[in-house]
Amino acid sequence: MAYDQVKAYDSVQAYTIQASLERFNLPNEFINYVLSNLEEATSCFKTFYGPTDDFAIETSVRQGDPLSPLIYIFVTDALHEGLFYNPLFGCETGYRFSNNKRLRVSSLGYADDTLTLNESWKDQWMSHEWIRDFCHAHNFRLNSLKCKYIISNCSGPQDGRWLWSVDGSEKILPLSSSETFRYLGLWLSMDLDWSKQIHVLNKCVMDWRWKTLVAKVDPAQLRASYVEFLFPRLETGLMHANITEKMCNTWMSLIIRTFCERSGMASGHSINNMAFCVLCGIPDLWLRSHTARATELVCSLNSTNSAAGSSTMARFCAFTNSPNAAAAAKNLEKRKKFPRTNDVRMGPTLKYLKDVGIRIISPERKTSAEVSSVVDDIKSSLERSSINKAIVFTDGSTSPMNKFPNSGCGIFITDEKNKPVWSGGMVVRTDGNNFIAELAAAAIIVKAVPPNLPLLLRIDSMAAIGAITKGPVSERKRIRAAGRAWLNFSRSEFFAKMKTINVEHVSSHTGTQTPEQIGNDTADRLANKFRLKGESLGDRRSSPFSTGQCQCTG
Repeated sequence: MAYDQVKAYDSVQAYTIQASLERFNLPNEFINYVLSNLEEATSCFKTFYGPTDDFAIETSVRQGDPLSPLIYIFVTDALHEGLFYNPLFGCETGYRFSNNKRLRVSSLGYADDTLTLNESWKDQWMSHEWIRDFCHAHNFRLNSLKCKYIISNCSGPQDGRWLWSVDGSEKILPLSSSETFRYLGLWLSMDLDWSKQIHVLNKCVMDWRWKTLVAKVDPAQLRASYVEFLFPRLETGLMHANITEKMCNTWMSLIIRTFCERSGMASGHSINNMAFCVLCGIPDLWLRSHTARATELVCSLNSTNSAAGSSTMARFCAFTNSPNAAAAAKNLEKRKKFPRTNDVRMGPTLKYLKDVGIRIISPERKTSAEVSSVVDDIKSSLERSSINKAIVFTDGSTSPMNKFPNSGCGIFITDEKNKPVWSGGMVVRTDGNNFIAELAAAAIIVKAVPPNLPLLLRIDSMAAIGAITKGPVSERKRIRAAGRAWLNFSRSEFFAKMKTINVEHVSSHTGTQTPEQIGNDTADRLANKFRLKGESLGDRRSSPFSTGQCQCTG
């Protein structure tokens, strides 16, 4: 059931905000600051004759305030917690996956948009009673006509499984599974009928073409309107709806024809779509939709702290008839045929990845022998040296032409008197991204340094410094981050040792007069040495290790 709340932000009471923030044990100073927005707050309306008289604001969070959505999420968190375990009836409700009974999804929420999922009418009734009770306590109201209450086996208008509104004055009638409704900008139906969403996408393309031709937009502005206006409006539908290659090619041909007509090109019908997109620097709809779907799939498969990740993994295992991620990845690699129908949304994406030679693997969660040996060697050297402080210089080296997949990283360690303690490095697989080589050297040092030894880490890469010293980030950002394997490899150690670790930036290639310059130059020479070694290895991967459930390789 998809709920529509009447004036969600305007209905938030002061006591609701206070109770919600106290539930998270937030400081009283912060709570008082948030509540101060409602103290003696006034507003007015702008009219043709000027602004109206001020009137007092007794409820609501401030419209346009970036803090308002966060405050509202604090409020609705208690609502979703009650949907997960119903406090009125003392039981669990929600939808359970057939191949993973431990995975239960009770509700979905995005700001004021709430959606509940249940396997029976009894569970839905109990969930709805909790929502009614919550709304009554906090003076919220539901729009009964806009709420979409869908039952898969609905028998029609006479179906008696209706629900009451909050005040009990209206009925929320059940709808059939073929009913389409809009949720977060996407037109959905339980029957997975995407005809409404496809119609909306087609209308967006047609309206864009008509407006550009009427306004006689020049080609430069036309490209900007496509990249910045049209494509963002299509992206959500392309990612989730059952869009075929034929549809995307038809829309792309129409878009290119519009470009050609506004540019005075008479041969637009014979231009290769792919070549036109490359030369103009515009995204191809079909390829971009596959890229977006593949990115979302890999992120979800590696997410363990959200229902979206767990449910995606369950569907991935069900698609391959496998009990776990490792078996699913192996079965997918052996699979040669995919269903022609798009009943399973991830099916076309998995087929596309297989067609382009990208494999999904689920390696063991362990560090490679080469990385372990370097970490152990540094750790033992620091423990034997009995120094009071370690000064470490790190650097990465990558071929400027990006011809080789492997790079090198160098590490040079001295004591507080600048006497050498350890020097070395290793080959790192970067595929031309020197940031990863810089990050690998820093991650190894953070991993190897003893907990109580003060460390001064000097790096010549500001990007690496920013990445390794960044505080806690969301799981999704960790998955999508460049160099995520090396960051995850040392993140917990950095937080545990952060009181004894100091990171500084040192300029590179500035001479060899000062100890800082000598240290950086030595680390640079070590990195170049291991880069040459890595280039001699060819395409063989060096020093790989896994920190996720599923990875792409190819």
